[in-house]
Amino acid sequence: GMMISLEFNGKQFITRGPEPNFWRAPIDNDFGNRMPKRCEVWKDASAARVVKSFKVARPAMGEVHVTVDFLLGNTKIPYRSTYVIYGTGDIIISGEIDPGTAELPEMPRFGMNLRIPAEFSRVKWYGRGPFENYWDRHTAAFVGIYESKADDLGFPYLRPQENGTRTDIRWMSLTNEDGIGMMIAGLPLI
Repeated sequence: GMMISLEFNGKQFITRGPEPNFWRAPIDNDFGNRMPKRCEVWKDASAARVVKSFKVARPAMGEVHVTVDFLLGNTKIPYRSTYVIYGTGDIIISGEIDPGTAELPEMPRFGMNLRIPAEFSRVKWYGRGPFENYWDRHTAAFVGIYESKADDLGFPYLRPQENGTRTDIRWMSLTNEDGIGMMIAGLPLI
């Protein structure tokens, strides 16, 4: 139920994913409020998912819809991945979760993880920057177009903390030394 590869003209762009992700590395404040223990159910929810249905539809020429319904880990919460694939090479990916009335702790993160080849190490984005910024600390980071090497986006904090985030991203591109790569866009933001 997961895309395992994206190849174009013999070049591999995605080597795994995207797959649902509900966890993030805990930081100092999280340990203080016991988040790692309290929210532990979300840590492995994605890895232990079970495919319940897989549907493919072709609503128009040059367009394919793939819908995968999962049950997540021990929670048995429904999650749906939808891929709308166009003949142009564009793919719109969405994830939807329905916790219903389940009594669960807060979800540390709602997103997707994917793997790309290491050669796509040049990053360009339209959003806040150029330095790291967060939803509660971003007013000095202005919206613009910025570029960086992927290795330069993090900061070696003494103790692990949230690191390298840029907010209000409209789109980002990941390219290799030759300028070949892919673009990821948010609807509206990443």
